[in-house]
Amino acid sequence: MGLVGLYMIPGLVLAVPSGFIGRRFGDKRIVLLGLALMLAGGAIAGAAKSYDTVVAGRLLSGAGAAFLFVLMTKMLTDWFVDKELFVGMSIFIIGWPIGIAAGQAVQGSIAQASSWSVAPR
Repeated sequence: MGLVGLYMIPGLVLAVPSGFIGRRFGDKRIVLLGLALMLAGGAIAGAAKSYDTVVAGRLLSGAGAAFLFVLMTKMLTDWFVDKELFVGMSIFIIGWPIGIAAGQAVQGSIAQASSWSVAPR
């Protein structure tokens, strides 16, 4: 299984429960937890010396992403109403490909200058 697939697997399990968890503990609190999990997973994968550790980091980051994306989408629909929802959702969704493009533009040179594990994921 590829690293992208490992990143997506936690979403299969956590997507629906993350909404309930957000309702119970608060959306902002769980979004911050998701960001922390993504950061911790990236740090673990970046410092990994074995493939198993990279797998653990990717799974942890994927769990954070599941919390983050589900609850941020819910928060967006709470903040914007009617016609403004279209604009808000458009801005939110366009961040994904912009982030990927920015990463692809710099990660190759970072990896060449140091090592693959230093390049951000």
